[in-house]
Amino acid sequence: MKSISNTIITLISIFILIIPIPLICHAQEKIFINSYGDITIEFIDSIIPEDLQITAITSSIFDEPFENTEHKFIQNRNIFSCRVPLETKDNFIGLIVGTPEQKYSIGFVEIKPGMTLKMKGSFDSDGTLRYKKSDYSGFNLFPLDSSEDNKSLTVIDIITRFTSYHLGLSEKEPQITADDYKSWNDFNEKMDSLYSVQLNYALNGRSIPEAASGWLENNLRYFFDANWRMNYRERASRTFNITEAIDTFPMEYYSFLDKIDFSNSFLNHSIYFGPYYLLRKILMIPNFLNAIGDQSIEEWQSEAKINLSTIINNPPDLLLDLLSTTSYIMQLNDNNQFLSPQQIINIKTNLNKDLGEFVLERNALLHKQLNKKTEIFDLNSSCFLLKEFIDEHYPGYPIVVDLWNTWCGPCLKAHKETENIISETTDTIFLYISDTSSTFEDWNNLARQIGGIQVRISQNNMEQLCHIYSLNGFPSYIIFNKKHDIIYKQTGYPGLSEYIKWLNLNKQ
Repeated sequence: MKSISNTIITLISIFILIIPIPLICHAQEKIFINSYGDITIEFIDSIIPEDLQITAITSSIFDEPFENTEHKFIQNRNIFSCRVPLETKDNFIGLIVGTPEQKYSIGFVEIKPGMTLKMKGSFDSDGTLRYKKSDYSGFNLFPLDSSEDNKSLTVIDIITRFTSYHLGLSEKEPQITADDYKSWNDFNEKMDSLYSVQLNYALNGRSIPEAASGWLENNLRYFFDANWRMNYRERASRTFNITEAIDTFPMEYYSFLDKIDFSNSFLNHSIYFGPYYLLRKILMIPNFLNAIGDQSIEEWQSEAKINLSTIINNPPDLLLDLLSTTSYIMQLNDNNQFLSPQQIINIKTNLNKDLGEFVLERNALLHKQLNKKTEIFDLNSSCFLLKEFIDEHYPGYPIVVDLWNTWCGPCLKAHKETENIISETTDTIFLYISDTSSTFEDWNNLARQIGGIQVRISQNNMEQLCHIYSLNGFPSYIIFNKKHDIIYKQTGYPGLSEYIKWLNLNKQ
């Protein structure tokens, strides 16, 4: 059976999308829909590999960068089926079909709430997996193989090239100096030029596929604005090597936001940079919008609209609803602060029903997370030796060591995916180690949500630890048995099934 190339597998493994399709805006239209859709794949006239796995991937509008959720298909003889959660009227779902050794299908399928997308699959004589589908609208029109007709792979490659762009990849990129920072107009012009260079690099001589033309460039634009323009002060020293103090730009600087389409198509998003990424940045503009707190939603949105109108022409109600929701989520995620009784009343009575349910679910999840038993050790000013630490504190216990940091997207994704199995494993110590590249505030908040034994050490100690155990990135794992002998170590999250094997291995 023919396998899709390693390059394609690498792209899809680091970047899977769920992208709601643009909607036509009507006053009574229901934009957010908390619902489900079903996908079934029936294999006909084919021998099914014993270890075949099929996975659907979704990402919420309000997920942090790099977050997504994998949904495993259930097999019943020659039929695989999966139910996936949906948030909007039309959705793209990432789909991967393959074995640990080979990937036969990669791409997007499009489903609507309450819809069952039925697919019949069979292998050609050359091993290519072909499908017949019950629906051929949108991306369902295209194949899921490695051919040029698979437009999903084109979209993935464009976005991957865009997000991986860094200075020095193009001779046409503008040079940004301290003089450019003396005028916000000059700086914005340089950013316009850099955006064009980055977009051309991503397209690489291609056009955006027609199926993605309604959302992709807007998606890339607001990622660029969130990642470059909104971070202009941080970029000065970190990216442009400018050592002079940078003045705060006036509100007029943020007028670039008016070029973003904040209509319903703004909900279109990728796993690297969903709407939440930019919404957070807007709320973090200095002296601009206050946190919503216990203020009534109607009053907060009225004030927000007045302020936003100075940089965005006629801010739509959708943007105001999304910013209100984001403010609540930031309170929960960033501050570990539960919703107050007044906030719950405000949400139930004045926020979009589906958005309100989403916030209340996040509040309930935070209560559950903070009820976990967590031990906190901030040892950044001490010498840290891992073997001595576990021998002293946890003799006789098998241990899973997880090296992570708050800024590591794959780390956070792995924590989310392993949360349930870890909560069910009571005879193993889970030791999470971060370093000072994560601020204390961010680490303390996330550590308490993750649970387990949480240790923060210096970056120098982390480098020494990685050197001793021959690890070279995050996340990394070290598995100790009861005698604290190493039985496995690895950089990179291996997936849930392999992680479970580790848990069983360390009990031997």
